[in-house]
Amino acid sequence: MALLFVETFLFLAHHALSRLGGGIREAHTALGQILRNYRVCCCAAIGLAGLLPFFSTPEEPQQALSRFANMFLAQEAGAVLQIIHSDIVSGKEIRVKDVESFLKRFPAGSLRFKDARIDERFKSEDGKTERFKATLGFFGPTLAPKYPEPAVLHMTLLWVLDDGKWWLERPLNIGYTINTSAIYPTPQQEETAQRFLATLTVLDKLGLPGAEDLRFLDPGEQGTAVEQYRELENLYKAEKGREGVDPGGRGVQVLLKAATKSQGGLLQIYHEDFKEGHGDKRKPVPWEMFRDYVEAAIKRAKYLERREKTKQAETIYRRVISMGRQFVEEPGGFQFMNWGLTFQRQGAQELARILPTKGNPSRRMAHNLVNLISRRLDLLQTAFGCMDDMADYKSLKAAIIASERPNDHIFKPWGINTLTILALKGAPADPETVKSAGAMALVTDLGMQKVALATLEKLGSEPTGQLRRFIENQKEWVKSHQVYGTANTFQ
Repeated sequence: MALLFVETFLFLAHHALSRLGGGIREAHTALGQILRNYRVCCCAAIGLAGLLPFFSTPEEPQQALSRFANMFLAQEAGAVLQIIHSDIVSGKEIRVKDVESFLKRFPAGSLRFKDARIDERFKSEDGKTERFKATLGFFGPTLAPKYPEPAVLHMTLLWVLDDGKWWLERPLNIGYTINTSAIYPTPQQEETAQRFLATLTVLDKLGLPGAEDLRFLDPGEQGTAVEQYRELENLYKAEKGREGVDPGGRGVQVLLKAATKSQGGLLQIYHEDFKEGHGDKRKPVPWEMFRDYVEAAIKRAKYLERREKTKQAETIYRRVISMGRQFVEEPGGFQFMNWGLTFQRQGAQELARILPTKGNPSRRMAHNLVNLISRRLDLLQTAFGCMDDMADYKSLKAAIIASERPNDHIFKPWGINTLTILALKGAPADPETVKSAGAMALVTDLGMQKVALATLEKLGSEPTGQLRRFIENQKEWVKSHQVYGTANTFQ
């Protein structure tokens, strides 16, 4: 506007002098030259201003982190919303009140800025989009009396560069870390380990999987069910609906045919609870598919019962038990045993309704089988829970016991998995503390982590090298995955 005013003034002055003529011609000539020079300068200035954006330096990542840290500590929800990339805001309809709710999880008065680091800077495959991943640290409060050391809040955020400015794309990981120190084994670890040992003792007496189901099974055909299970996967894609699969569809018939085989051959196409490594091309077991088809087969049998075709229904229930047997006989791990027994119990429960009170097998025998399978399942899940209760490293000793069990394909792999997580990622705080913190809170105890690592090293020293490969695969997986859930959204 100022430039336009000056140009207008010079033009009017030039016009007035041209009308006076004569003695002031020299002044007119000088003023005309001034006007021409001014216009050249204006054009040059405008051109330079237009080119400046092409030569400006993009915002540095540290500047973006500093802006966010200040907004976060000041609890400025509106300002935080303004630096979230527009694609995220519009696509997920994030509003100011969503960000306010997020910020309230982390009271600003209890936090102080600690540090910020760039973890990784990278571009998209086509090279057009640049991003960086960074972690900010904030000194936090004491989260609970049992954890006297102040916690540190860590936030790993993903940023994207757009039009020379860094925009917040999404949080990747948000959680507290608490440093603790305890002497191994703690009373809680001892208690959990004793419960694990007592459960294993009962399971060993009962036997896994046991042989009580065999009297209900028809002799199997020679061969494996690999072909049928592959066909079942293809059928499932077409037959799956909101309410499962059609009891009268082809998939149920394929499942029942697979159950007549003497062997499942499941490990030929599906991997165990844990993959053997990058070279293992087998898929995970589609448990949802098997569950849906078992339920559909039972619905089919009940339909036959209503039509008074009890013998045909009985055959289906027996085949469901047979299919469960295929799973429990495979050395696939805890999930194979757990799901296999579950399928067997489903079939046995239905047989217990329709079998005669006398005979071999009888209704009473089917009831006994249901009770035995239920008992095994309860014990199996109790033992697994002892390894899965990782809060405050509670499961450390139980995991060591599991990892050292010889010839155990059910608990040993999960014991090693638990030890790897505790060694590399730490342990979660107790559930009450996590809930009150508003984010995952991890406990870091260097002494406990050393115990876990030492056990892994000892296990890996066995002469065949097979266990060491499994342990290294576990370490690689744990390092590259977010094992514990965190608050990873601004909503």
